[in-house]
Amino acid sequence: MHGCGGPPGHSEWIGRLNGWGYATYYIDSFTARNLKHVCAERQFKGAERVDDAYAALAHLRTRADVLADRIGLIGFSHGASATAYVVRADNAARAGVPPFAAAVAYYGGCRNERVQLATDLLILIGEADDWANAKACPRMLERQDRATRARLTIVSYPGAYHDFDIGPRTPREVLGHRIEYNEATANDSFVRTKAFFDQRLKR
Repeated sequence: MHGCGGPPGHSEWIGRLNGWGYATYYIDSFTARNLKHVCAERQFKGAERVDDAYAALAHLRTRADVLADRIGLIGFSHGASATAYVVRADNAARAGVPPFAAAVAYYGGCRNERVQLATDLLILIGEADDWANAKACPRMLERQDRATRARLTIVSYPGAYHDFDIGPRTPREVLGHRIEYNEATANDSFVRTKAFFDQRLKR
């Protein structure tokens, strides 16, 4: 699930996932809504993209070349926020279909609320991120509902900013927020993401 800048993008991630042995399906939440980007606006929230993800999930399960019970979801920034909403137990129940098998959210922020999940969720975020809310992550982790089988895992990286995995490139400011590639953080996140998906998606 793409960020607030919309598609196209994430070609590096598509290649990376393909290299790990995964087919990829890019969910475009903007074109049908006549949106270009929502980075400077708040009228379109991640929660509004939940149905997009479940529509994609339903479509993928009709394909003979897809393992219907081994479909994961990954989102970035605005798309990471959407991913966190998608895997909430209430949204999965409303969708009325088996949930995603695993989900990863890159720098989408955390919410200070009790979390009940239908899918194991890995959140990766920089502690210096001034765009996504990293400060709420410890509290969110503490408040997860452990009565359910699905688990929340949060990895926070000291000194890392938004878009830490996209590079190499020069640090810059976007709408007053710092964007900075961090090679060590990026590489560690790749290892963790691959292991997380491999454990839950590969047979």
